[in-house]
Amino acid sequence: MRRTISYIAAQPDAYKNALGENCTYPEIKNQVYAIDGSERDREIALQIVQLARQLRGLNYLVKPIKDDPGLGDLDPEALQRYVEWRIDAARFLAAYTVMHALRASKYVLMEVVLGHEEACNAARLKPDDNHTERQGLIEKISQKTRKMPAPAVDPAFLPDFLKDANRYQNAVTQELHLYEQITALTLELSQKREKTKVRQILEASQRHQKLLVFEERIL
Repeated sequence: MRRTISYIAAQPDAYKNALGENCTYPEIKNQVYAIDGSERDREIALQIVQLARQLRGLNYLVKPIKDDPGLGDLDPEALQRYVEWRIDAARFLAAYTVMHALRASKYVLMEVVLGHEEACNAARLKPDDNHTERQGLIEKISQKTRKMPAPAVDPAFLPDFLKDANRYQNAVTQELHLYEQITALTLELSQKREKTKVRQILEASQRHQKLLVFEERIL
């Protein structure tokens, strides 16, 4: 993008749109707006965040954690740090995925956890036949964690739930239960936040001739 901006700055008349106007990147002016929501919505959102922080991120640990050949013998502390980093990264990614979806809308979070069709049905929308990611995390985890991944490093470096089959299955059960709790709370959320966003877009479209709205998911 920086290169394109420099090209336009060097030859501003060389880049025009269909209306014959000079093209350029608009100046960014961030405007923060308040999201309508009840006290109960805020309580639910906080509870969802607290549950998300308890996730292990097992969907990111379905493949064995591997190290460079001999690293465990040459530098066991480095291998331990790497394993801990992978475990922490899985936890953080799982929490981020939930909170990022929650920030968008209740239906986006439902899509992430339950799948595309379930979310569309809840939102009373027709499912998109071309939607590539149809499974939710509950279904993915249920399918991909039926068997503990075989340790690819010395089990001494791994947490208990990745070196003991029974503890692994207990971890899977806990993970699925957390997602089920998140789903139940999500269903309780009102649509006030979504309506606020729609109102903001409508008001902006009345003030500006051209409007671009960016959203990763459209639910």
